[in-house]
Amino acid sequence: MVVKTRLSAARPNREERLENAARRCHVRKSIDKAQQEEAFKELVKAMANNGGKAAYGEVDKIVKAYNANGFKAVTRQNLYYRLSKQKKGEDSTTSKTQIVTVVTTGAETEGVISDLTDDQYNNQIASISITNSGGRKKGSTRKKKKENIKTTNEVITKCAVLYQKTIEEVRKKGLTNVPNGTLKRLVNDEEEKAGLSINSISLDTIRSRVKRGNPEAYCESKLSPIRDLEPLICDFCIRLGKMGCPLTKTTVMELANDLIQDTEFQSKIAKCKEVQKLKPLEKLGEAWYRGFLHRYEDVLTRNGSAVKDVKRNSWVTRENFENMYENVYERMVEAGIAEKKEIETQYEEGLPSKYTLTLPEYLLFVDETGCNTNQLNDGKVGGEVFIMPKDCGDAAAPAGATTDLHYTVLPFISGTGVPVLCAIIFKSEQSIKDIPINWKLGIDITVTNEDANDIATVARGGPTCFFRGKEIPCFYGTSPKASITSELLAEMLKFLDTLGVYDRSIAHPFLLLDGHHSRMMRPFLEYVNEPAHKWYCCFGVPYATHIWQVADASSLNGCYKIELTKAKRNYIQYQSVPKFEPTDIVPLVNVAFSKSFGKQKNAQKAIASRGWNPLNYNILTKLPAQEIVDLTAADCAQMNGNSSTTTTSTNVALNINIRTGSGSFISISLLKREKKEKEERGSLRPSSVNSKQKSKKLATSSHSPRFRLLSWLQTITTVSMKMFWILFSRRRRQMMLLGRQSKKGKRQLN
Repeated sequence: MVVKTRLSAARPNREERLENAARRCHVRKSIDKAQQEEAFKELVKAMANNGGKAAYGEVDKIVKAYNANGFKAVTRQNLYYRLSKQKKGEDSTTSKTQIVTVVTTGAETEGVISDLTDDQYNNQIASISITNSGGRKKGSTRKKKKENIKTTNEVITKCAVLYQKTIEEVRKKGLTNVPNGTLKRLVNDEEEKAGLSINSISLDTIRSRVKRGNPEAYCESKLSPIRDLEPLICDFCIRLGKMGCPLTKTTVMELANDLIQDTEFQSKIAKCKEVQKLKPLEKLGEAWYRGFLHRYEDVLTRNGSAVKDVKRNSWVTRENFENMYENVYERMVEAGIAEKKEIETQYEEGLPSKYTLTLPEYLLFVDETGCNTNQLNDGKVGGEVFIMPKDCGDAAAPAGATTDLHYTVLPFISGTGVPVLCAIIFKSEQSIKDIPINWKLGIDITVTNEDANDIATVARGGPTCFFRGKEIPCFYGTSPKASITSELLAEMLKFLDTLGVYDRSIAHPFLLLDGHHSRMMRPFLEYVNEPAHKWYCCFGVPYATHIWQVADASSLNGCYKIELTKAKRNYIQYQSVPKFEPTDIVPLVNVAFSKSFGKQKNAQKAIASRGWNPLNYNILTKLPAQEIVDLTAADCAQMNGNSSTTTTSTNVALNINIRTGSGSFISISLLKREKKEKEERGSLRPSSVNSKQKSKKLATSSHSPRFRLLSWLQTITTVSMKMFWILFSRRRRQMMLLGRQSKKGKRQLN
């Protein structure tokens, strides 16, 4: 029997005590959960700022910061668990938190906007497509290793110098040895200052340097005898490469030997070879060439490059791309798919911009891709190699089809990265109505035996796209050379308008395409300028589509070529004879299109990197800078035959020979280039340059009055010339007939 006391009445019963304990446990779990959610939000924010990937040590940094403030519920395991749940879409507590912010599209996709920051940040990020870059940048690991090695060597040298000074100070005091642990303590302090890990520097290395009396580990024989001249040779290689005249192994060695001819460098080379017990020649050889490329591997490389197009080099300038961006962005605002604000917005990439893309689904990109069923010119898939027996030549090479069936594929991609239309153009003199129906439907011979009797599977036609709630079938066309024509391009736009893809009461569709001659012809210009179905069309920089065109991205066009090669290899295995028919074109396109142009994430990345969504002038940040070095002041005296000094990156006066040999030729080439660049930058420019600049600044939009006038004048001029030749040929025939009749009449009189 429980004895009741005065306090027993105030004590809750067992059920109340259990309820209170459960309440305390629930509150404690809620507090822990709140701590974990705040830490996870901070982690997601850090990942969004780093391109969708957590930086090295970021998780440990967050955990330590929360644990130091008494929040012990935040652990690495909990953050990684929440991250994995969030990626799978299973975490209901963080359903609104997204690491990757997707563009709001329309009926086909639902935009997801991060709510981690304030409203201003959310409004800014609404039209940004943040994608994971896929790890570290190319070359960053090697660069980091070099920096670590350089830092380690500097710390070793500093420790050796300090240890040597410590020994000298101890000996001045009359002592024999330094106190125990002096070197260890000194090395640990320097490692901590430099950010190196503890015990990463060997103490024996420092003792050895001090014992030899060479704390810097300087060795003359290990250094290049022309190390003061090598920066100048490297600058020659860089500038000549940019001029389109790259040097080879032989020419680099000739240039170096010509520059040191009759100078003090020849004696240094002979002395260096004598120390290393080599032939005492005063010329540089292949060993110097290999060491030179190794010392300057950060800026120089060996590459078997092909001949480049001069037109691309002349058109890829910052001025041309600035004009392209300004004209295209202004036309987007005029079409109603973008807005121009008074305050500039700084996106995560690119330059500050006043333009914001409000309707990315009304933006279209199109580019043609020529294809052929012939497998002789197919490239390798990912650099693959085949294992074959030796001494067999091409007998063991894989067999393939050699039939030439040309066709063209045109992918239409929206500003959201969703494919809108796939167009296939066959090579035929007949119209699309007259070609066999099995060309358009295709006959897929790779189907299984179960689906062989299903006509919808065997002959299902080309790729079908789903955009803005519409099912858009494949478009088919024909041309004599399987190329795009003005009539076909107009029919493609008419095909989209017939399906009612775009509502012009909201905005006009905007088409961005390259300056192909088919865009200048009358059928296309008449259709896009018709008020009932008006299209806003703009051209990009000519001869630079590899930079600004979305469909030319390696993740789209390059992936399409690779997948098409794979599809042809797989398709040819189902045939007894390696040969393709016109009915095989559509099945091949079905396989390759869905794995390349049909990938929305790849398209979004290509669009964002080219500055089309968001509108941030992103290409301007990636164009190579035009480094111009003025060599005229230092080289004029040398060109007159006087030995002068040339300033290099090491600020050392060099006595070199540029009067004879390849050094003289290269110096003259660089001086001519420098003079030409000065004329182009100066106010007194040649008339040809001014006319070219004016033509570059011409508005690129196909609907501008000036552009339409030039197009109509071109058409009228072409028609007038044709009429002139027709009348001239008729008049010529009449004169010839009259001449023959007069000759006959004279013969009869005689």
